[in-house]
Amino acid sequence: MTQIIETLEASISGIQGSILLLENNRLWHGATPSLPQSYVEAVNGVTIGPTVGSCGTAAYLQEPVISSHIATDPLWQDFAEIAQQYNFHACWSFPIFSQTGEVLGSFGLYRQQSGEPSAADLAVIATAVHLAGVAIERKQTEAALQDNRDFLQTILDNLPVSLFVKDATPERFGQYVLVNQVCERFFGYPRARIVDHTAQDLFDTDQANHFDQKDQQVLTDGGKVVYEQTLARPHLGESRPQVLQTTKVALQGADGQPRYVLGISEDITERKAAELALAASERRYMVLAESSPVGVFQTDAQGNCEYINPKWCQIAGLTTEEVLGPNWAKALHPKDRERVAAAWYEAVQQNQGFMVECRFQQPSGQVSWILAQATALADEADQLIGYIGTITDITERKRLEEDLQQSEANLNNILDSLGAGVSRVRVYENNDWKMEYLSKGFGKLYGYSADELIANKNLWSASVSSDHWETVMLPTFPKVFQGEAYQIEYQFQRPDGTQCWISQNCNPQRDEENTSWVVTSVAVDITEQKQTQAALRNQEMQLQELALASPAVMFTLVNRTDGSSTFEYISPAVETVHGVSTAAAYEDALTVLGQMHPEDIQSYQQVLTDSVSLMELVPYECRFITATGQVKWLQLQSTPSRRESGELVWRGIAIDITALKQAELALQQSEAKFRALFNSAFHLLGYWPLMEHF
Repeated sequence: MTQIIETLEASISGIQGSILLLENNRLWHGATPSLPQSYVEAVNGVTIGPTVGSCGTAAYLQEPVISSHIATDPLWQDFAEIAQQYNFHACWSFPIFSQTGEVLGSFGLYRQQSGEPSAADLAVIATAVHLAGVAIERKQTEAALQDNRDFLQTILDNLPVSLFVKDATPERFGQYVLVNQVCERFFGYPRARIVDHTAQDLFDTDQANHFDQKDQQVLTDGGKVVYEQTLARPHLGESRPQVLQTTKVALQGADGQPRYVLGISEDITERKAAELALAASERRYMVLAESSPVGVFQTDAQGNCEYINPKWCQIAGLTTEEVLGPNWAKALHPKDRERVAAAWYEAVQQNQGFMVECRFQQPSGQVSWILAQATALADEADQLIGYIGTITDITERKRLEEDLQQSEANLNNILDSLGAGVSRVRVYENNDWKMEYLSKGFGKLYGYSADELIANKNLWSASVSSDHWETVMLPTFPKVFQGEAYQIEYQFQRPDGTQCWISQNCNPQRDEENTSWVVTSVAVDITEQKQTQAALRNQEMQLQELALASPAVMFTLVNRTDGSSTFEYISPAVETVHGVSTAAAYEDALTVLGQMHPEDIQSYQQVLTDSVSLMELVPYECRFITATGQVKWLQLQSTPSRRESGELVWRGIAIDITALKQAELALQQSEAKFRALFNSAFHLLGYWPLMEHF
């Protein structure tokens, strides 16, 4: 189109040409080699109409519009100013028509002088306008053709199967002409590598010859060939070949002779593998069914038995021939037949699974409890075709359930007699909960009847100490959701206003069917235990204060069965008496015991032996050498006891009697001096002979 304008501009002096294309009633830039770009952009996309300059009006009226003087032409009243900016004084516009008479655009010629075209100019312009129409139509046709090609290729590329077209002419036989993306993926080559090449160029000789043979068969028979083939692709590093189902047909040319071979391939690798797996599965199923420890059966959609395994016959005491068809019901206990038939009818009507516990009665009269389960079988159209199921002998389980029920009743009686309460609470994911079962002992324990608490759980929760609800109860929810057993203690106010302490052991179990947790717990009253513990803590506090105030070392020493010893308790006085810290004494008892004077060890061991044999207190005085080297006399008083583990426990005190020993020694020394002085006095006075009579 640019060349047409340039030729016209060379033929008619003083003009500048423009070709505008019509689309959706707007004129768009087509070719403007000499017009100012800013002017082109200013009028680009203008809507055609009866007073839209020369070009817009010509396209609208579908006739030439000659504006010899733009400044005074009413068609240019909205565009005169912009035309004057570029010194345009005249514009000759001609509609461009297609061969069918459709307006394709507008051909505009601008002049910087006023005036009209001559007859010669109009002849040249008419030729240019015609050529522009031809050029525009050709361009539109090419664009439409390319769009169609792109559209067709898009369709082909989005097909779920491989599609290819091969040349069937002798000169180019076997060359690929067209392939889609799936074909590229199947072959393992890009399109450029496939098109204009043959199978001999892409695959090994055996595969290529097979492909060519099928092409020849299609061309010879003139019909359709459908076959399965394997496609090896070692160039992709694959060891497992693809399995394809390929359909080939011949496409004829205008002369009626085969021109192309169209091929469509579907990857059936997985389907073939599934078929093989299904066959293997069916073989395994039969082997498993025949040797299964449970009864296996299969029925049609009406419930007529089509297959039973040996275990089914064994449980029922019947042969296969006696059971097939509708006769399987004869295995049911007479009292269960109506119930089972109703359950089976409901399952069939609703096209759902079947499960029931019932009894089989053999011809010999032997009765067995069974669990029968069946699953609906549907075809590819989701239509019911039958049922497959099992029967499991649960006679022993039923007996155990009866024993369990009796055992639970006995347990509840025992717990009730012990004052314990058993409960079962269901907890939901949103932290909501409800009481499902409370034993009689539970009601006695809390002061409410079981019915009251089950009907109104808030009676129980409101009676729990508010502090304990926050610090004890609420933190248990995460443990429940984790299935973690736990033990809690909390205060509870009974209806009569008395406060009691409760200890509760809880065991949560997940109930998948109801998406909740079931918490089974045993609760006991520990009020007296708590009171005893409080009294014991008070007593221990008093003993601790006494130990802190006492100068004697109070201790609990354990002789282990392996020969080692350790202090379970030793009072702070050990630091004063032995010069050893309590931490050191706890860490190693020998820091204290090892201080005993070597000369006293043997006699002390004898005392210990006597004390153990009598299992009573035996006091002993001995010397210890402290960590500072000081020798101290200690009076040891301890009582032995034997634990079930065999450990020997000594509870006693060690009193520092060094000062007392020193006083005794001083007294002895004083008495000796006095005796010597007294004896000397008697000699001097002559009384000594008299003393000999005493």
